Amino acid sequence: MDSKKNLRLLLIIISLGVIIIAGSYLQGLNNKPLNTDQDLQEDLSDKVVYIINKGDGAPITYKIADVSSDDTVFSLLEELAEENNFTITKTDYPSMGVLVNSIAGLNGGTDSKWWQYWINGALGDVAADRKPVQKGDRILWKFEVISF
Repeated sequence: MDSKKNLRLLLIIISLGVIIIAGSYLQGLNNKPLNTDQDLQEDLSDKVVYIINKGDGAPITYKIADVSSDDTVFSLLEELAEENNFTITKTDYPSMGVLVNSIAGLNGGTDSKWWQYWINGALGDVAADRKPVQKGDRILWKFEVISF
């Protein structure tokens, strides 16, 4: 009798483990880099693709469908931070805009690296809170040595 109870308990534990692992995998599908054939064929013109590259070889990609005319590179970063439980710090320069100091614990100045953003392949030309976004845009934040 005890061996049947132990077997049932073991099967329940294994089943829960499989469910947890499968759930984690499925949840991570929304945050995977766009590099599969299916991803490259997906029509992203009605979304903003938002990538955060911490320089560790594993960029995190988000597809944002709900974009308004008031959204900026920075406002979407704030939304992602809140929804995905990571922190950002900033300095607000009234005449120039927001400087992003850290994303997810990586502080600007560490190893001479700073956060920089690109939109549609071009380095940001204004502060992130002053750069409007629209559906179809591709935003990339990179933590690296400044390239200019």
